[in-house]
Amino acid sequence: MTRFPIPQPALVALLASAAHADLVITEVMPLSAHANTAVNGDWWELTNTGTTSVNLSGYKWDDAPTPEAPTVGLFPNLTILAGESIIILEEAVENVAAWKAAWGLPAAARVVNRDQFTAMGGEGFSGLNGPNGDEVNLYDPSGALAAHVSFGPTSSGRSRAFHRDRTPIYGLLSVAGKHGAKNSTQIPADTASPGNTTIHFTSAPLMYGLGNYAYRATTSTASRR
Repeated sequence: MTRFPIPQPALVALLASAAHADLVITEVMPLSAHANTAVNGDWWELTNTGTTSVNLSGYKWDDAPTPEAPTVGLFPNLTILAGESIIILEEAVENVAAWKAAWGLPAAARVVNRDQFTAMGGEGFSGLNGPNGDEVNLYDPSGALAAHVSFGPTSSGRSRAFHRDRTPIYGLLSVAGKHGAKNSTQIPADTASPGNTTIHFTSAPLMYGLGNYAYRATTSTASRR
């Protein structure tokens, strides 16, 4: 059988398509309830569900259906590792540590802040609190849509969460104790799971469970004669 090599441009496009197919938007916080203005910026979570790293240089995002200036945010040169979740945050760089502390996140948790997008010459952060809902669109370097979520009117202090297969969690809004969500330490608290990579199930038939149970077990041994 004769084999024909794939042309180099087509091979690059094919590999890029396979890479960004593994990028999933797994959470969006469109309206924080935090009273502290240093930690109440909008944010969204990008997860690499694949087995290889993806460099985000040339990627961009917008809350509009087309990546057009002036609202498009240009990603800096960073690589999202296989299985990693990163946060895109509407806060200045000096507020990132306080924001992480509010969620109990380690210093190593990766956050792309507003100043990093501004330094790239694009929008610092497109607000996600539209009166009738909003969306997050991630575009690859060619301008093709790599990941997308849309959602209805905002509920203050509760994130919109999505499974790794791109389907929304049951009820869509995060609830403390379910799917890895918890309350932040700020008062009033937000409920979400930023940076959580351990409890992102696929959708049906898996469900969550709360509480615990106990039962008594007894054993017996038949006597020998």
